Amino acid sequence: MFGQEHGAVHEQILTTEKLFANHQDFFKFCIVRNPYTRFQSAYLYLKNGGNQSRYDYLAQEEMLNAFNNFEDFAENWNNNARLNSHPILKTQAYYLNYKPQNVNFIGYYEQLNKDVNYILTKLNINQSLPHLNQTSPSVHKPKLSDMSRESIYNHYQVDFKLFNYPKV
Repeated sequence: MFGQEHGAVHEQILTTEKLFANHQDFFKFCIVRNPYTRFQSAYLYLKNGGNQSRYDYLAQEEMLNAFNNFEDFAENWNNNARLNSHPILKTQAYYLNYKPQNVNFIGYYEQLNKDVNYILTKLNINQSLPHLNQTSPSVHKPKLSDMSRESIYNHYQVDFKLFNYPKV
């Protein structure tokens, strides 16, 4: 929410409301991502150690020790308490308190440049978006089997519905 220099990266909209009495005056926005590709990206991020924090390190250790491969992870991770509580694996709707109306604008990762440009224009900020945490082009996203898709869909069903992503 505030950027890494403030120690908070993934926070619920309710945190803003608690911290700022004038939160209703803010232009609140979020960027959402297709739950399938978000899950694949989260897997690769955690598998590679995340941001090297202790929390991500523990998640990585848990992942590598508890699951044989991406398929096993995709189908069984939500039975693991540590991974299930990791911020990067929570539903996107969770961060909006399951109410998209809590923000003024929902942008989509699939059209990131367009939506970020809209946000920057709205906020009268003359700056471009740096591309951080970019996956190396040599890293291929794991393939999704029908079982993996179903497991991901079942866990992130609220995201599919709230943000109009199709089940495939």
